[in-house]
Amino acid sequence: MNLNQTRNLKISLMNIIYILIFCFSPFAMFSELQTKSTDQQKATPFIRINLETQTEQILPNQSTSVKAKEPQKRVDQKKGTWSFQWGYNRDSYTQSDINFHGPGYKFTLKDVVAKDKPERFDPSVYLNPSIWEIPQYNFRLTYYFTDKFFFAFGQDHMKYVMSR
Repeated sequence: MNLNQTRNLKISLMNIIYILIFCFSPFAMFSELQTKSTDQQKATPFIRINLETQTEQILPNQSTSVKAKEPQKRVDQKKGTWSFQWGYNRDSYTQSDINFHGPGYKFTLKDVVAKDKPERFDPSVYLNPSIWEIPQYNFRLTYYFTDKFFFAFGQDHMKYVMSR
């Protein structure tokens, strides 16, 4: 094996090891061992609100209107909600082969080295919606139709620039 093949094999093996460590890690944040409880007493919200009963004196001449108080949603109750995410990103690419084929042509670019091409931060570029295609960005618009299932529309706009 030549030097490039040895280096590619080493990189591939390291990536496989990282993926295996990530997928089979015993961290609690990646496991579903703890079941969610529907008991309100066991739910721990991000913010605690002190609910105190307030009494008001109602005079006989005043009309009383009963307002139905909407129950407070827990953090994991997302049904019927929308979310929007927007961000800018960087990326890195490994050395790869690119195959092209179609009617009348079939060729391969071997050992292609590429990188991303982020725009230098400038508010006139990053905050201007008329030139949204210049910076690398990602966005998601999500609607939760149940607590666990959702419909998401999104885009990751990356730039792949070959240097060799």
